[in-house]
Amino acid sequence: MMLSLLLTVQLAWSQEPGLPEGAPDAPAPPPEEPAPDGMPPVGEPIPLPPPVPSDSVIESWEASRTRVTRGRFGLRPDVGLALMPADSPRARHDRTLAGARLGGTLLHHWWTVPPTGVVWSGETALWGNGLAGRVRGWETGLHHLAGPWLGPVSLRVGPVLRGDALRTAPASDATEAELDPAFSLGGRFAATLDLPYLTAWATITPSWAIASDRLDAWDGLTDLTVSGGLAGRFRVGGEDSPLQLQLGADAASRFTGIGTLVDIRLLLHLSAGTF
Repeated sequence: MMLSLLLTVQLAWSQEPGLPEGAPDAPAPPPEEPAPDGMPPVGEPIPLPPPVPSDSVIESWEASRTRVTRGRFGLRPDVGLALMPADSPRARHDRTLAGARLGGTLLHHWWTVPPTGVVWSGETALWGNGLAGRVRGWETGLHHLAGPWLGPVSLRVGPVLRGDALRTAPASDATEAELDPAFSLGGRFAATLDLPYLTAWATITPSWAIASDRLDAWDGLTDLTVSGGLAGRFRVGGEDSPLQLQLGADAASRFTGIGTLVDIRLLLHLSAGTF
């Protein structure tokens, strides 16, 4: 009898408890609410925000965005000798004439720095000068040139606006020639070789008179100027000084309707600062 009682208790214990017969079903669990926009599903870890960059990183980013272009201003005295050979094309004089040139040029040079790929550079110049002697006259002009650097070689192109007048004053009035005051518009093509402490360049400038009956050097072309020069570059006041000096010479031939004007100029170019 004791054995049957123990078996009865064991069987009752091993059975799973349940609801009594006829009882209603258990309520279903509430549905899961969707996670708010931008948040991970319920039960998943929330991702951490990205790390805040340090001050030095932010400064480097700002520098890369704001220091893309740099430049400097310069002043160049314009001193030289102008000659008109007697045997030049369209010459109206029987001997070589000479005049002294004096003036100046205000320049602004600019160039790009990393993170840009190709290095670009440019120059804006405003100049004015006068001629006195057997060759007389005046000249003023403005140009803006820009182009890429290909290693040590710079190629630039841009428009040139120039106003000038030219007159020869030989001993005999029968051979006097004159270019009336006029403005001309043209283009300038320049190539520069820049080496440590030495710079060489060459330019060509065709131009056409604006609303003027000036004599042409060739049919349809008012004048053509071809020039080249060489200069040494030095820093004034030590390695940390912002002053830079160029010393050299420039020679140009300008073909006009009254002959060829040969200019030989002393180059003295002082530039200061980097902006």
